[in-house]
Amino acid sequence: MDKIINKKIILEMIFYILSFPLIFFVFVIFAKLEFIPIFNNLLLILSELGFFAYQIIFIFKFTNIKINFYVKIFISLVLIGIMLLSVYFILIMSIFAFKDNEPFTYQEEKYYILNEGWLDDDYEIYRKKFITMDKLDFDESKKVFKNLSDFSNGDVKDKLGIYFNKDKQIIKSQKSLAYGRSGSELSEKEILKDFSLRDAKLIANSTYGLVEVGRAGARSRWFFVEVIDNKLNFISEIPDTSPDISGDISENGTILLRCKDINGNINFYKSEDLGKTFKLTD
Repeated sequence: MDKIINKKIILEMIFYILSFPLIFFVFVIFAKLEFIPIFNNLLLILSELGFFAYQIIFIFKFTNIKINFYVKIFISLVLIGIMLLSVYFILIMSIFAFKDNEPFTYQEEKYYILNEGWLDDDYEIYRKKFITMDKLDFDESKKVFKNLSDFSNGDVKDKLGIYFNKDKQIIKSQKSLAYGRSGSELSEKEILKDFSLRDAKLIANSTYGLVEVGRAGARSRWFFVEVIDNKLNFISEIPDTSPDISGDISENGTILLRCKDINGNINFYKSEDLGKTFKLTD
């Protein structure tokens, strides 16, 4: 009986040791294969829950082994320390392995647009296969999604717009930051030369719009413009640097801006002089 128990303990110790390379292997698979988000995230959660559950069960069983009390306490504390350290590293790796689920259908095929950026948005497009997906390069994406006006989902449309203009936005952001550091900023009119009507967030039932002319981390620089003959004409700079801004205009001409920062805080600004000045409202 003692031999059977000893063999069982040895086997459990082997499984305990193997659990570490096994969870590492799971993350290697995530890095090598592009699973669809729902399968990827489910497998990730189950793998981590299984790993930590076995850690707890093994430590509990170890405390029932009949050995020297102080040796048992010392080894148990070491095992708990290893488990907590594993939690830290696994959570860090999970941040990069976890995928946000943003599916959409286009011409009867299913696609995903995933934000793979850290502080700034960096979208990539994938085509679904079965439980995996293929990454589309920029040129291929441009051939597939020829006209963004075909999309009724505004969120997907906005993200695709960011994706197709990301190189352009990087250049614009770098320019904006460079001007700020040099202390000799270009005039608003000169800055708007790098932008077109496609870059503007138009305000419904008006000739006005909003243009993001620069971005640094979670802060954006916005111009309030008027569209005349399909050209952007500067009116004023928005006194808010939130990355998500939308506008509305009332029948009496009052312009209201809704500004949402990355923490979900919302500020409202009002202009009663056709956008020349904006004041924060309650």
